[in-house]
Amino acid sequence: MINELSLHRNDYLKLYGGDDRLAYITNALLLSKRKTRRHGVALIEKWLTFPDMGHIVATVLGKVVVKLTKQGASETFFSLRGIPSSNPSSLIICLGAIPGHYIYVKLKDDCPIPPTCIQWKSHCSAEAIVWESFFVARQAKFDKLMK
Repeated sequence: MINELSLHRNDYLKLYGGDDRLAYITNALLLSKRKTRRHGVALIEKWLTFPDMGHIVATVLGKVVVKLTKQGASETFFSLRGIPSSNPSSLIICLGAIPGHYIYVKLKDDCPIPPTCIQWKSHCSAEAIVWESFFVARQAKFDKLMK
């Protein structure tokens, strides 16, 4: 993910609104300098943050990343570049956000998914815009369900 940020630095500068936020995101991806007593404990500044990481993960993996939460907005992230495969519905990774943690959520086929992250529409490439078209009906179901 650090390579993604480095290779497309100017794109991410625009997305994140400047050097400070990009530096924060990049630092969150680097190994911690402080040793912890317990193996596998991540420092708070190293935690996955949305919407920042949603864009990077979707782009690096070429998958759809869905964040479901009751705190804030549930969102869908698509790759910022490239076109989806012939079956993008099979490329969904869903994370459920609970206070202080994320859990993997296995979605049923054709289930509703939340709206697209607003920033994606402003920063995706011309070729990547087609990602959203495969999920419009599912996003409409989600909006109807939430109302």
